[in-house]
Amino acid sequence: MPYDGWKDLAKGQWTLLTSNDCTKVTLQAFGYNIQIKGTVNTTPPLADDAAFTVERGEAISVTLADISEGIVPVRLFARSDEAQRIYVTHD
Repeated sequence: MPYDGWKDLAKGQWTLLTSNDCTKVTLQAFGYNIQIKGTVNTTPPLADDAAFTVERGEAISVTLADISEGIVPVRLFARSDEAQRIYVTHD
């Protein structure tokens, strides 16, 4: 099911951004930088390393297949050093 709305990120925890398997995500970080990582299911990433970082104020649109080497992610997680709210749209 497509999603278009706000997601709250807890400080230092991976938060699932996608409510279903998807291929493309658009998001914007307003308050702080966020780290992004794709996965093949709803299990949060175990490692702290991110596929990439979205800078504060930046809006991006990504195809999930382009963000990870070795896997084709269908879910996207985000993490921030501070609690914040971000805007997310996905197919």
